Amino acid sequence: MVAIPAGHFAMGSGAREAGRFQNEGPQHLVAIRAFARSKYDVTSEEFLTFLRDRLPAQALQSDSANAMAFAGKRPCVAALR
Repeated sequence: MVAIPAGHFAMGSGAREAGRFQNEGPQHLVAIRAFARSKYDVTSEEFLTFLRDRLPAQALQSDSANAMAFAGKRPCVAALR
């Protein structure tokens, strides 16, 4: 896992930025909380195997878990909360 620190960043482009599209503004400040991300790509199937080994079955009865089960070999892009 790689730790991503909390922080702030400006999302969108400035009103006077060259080549700016209409849907890129208004520019605004976004705050994110610290989180961890896998250093390596993991498929949904691999992540569910990991969860099944560590969590009670009832914890996997969610829409997120069901969606990952159908995703199979595609990259896991969401995690259970």
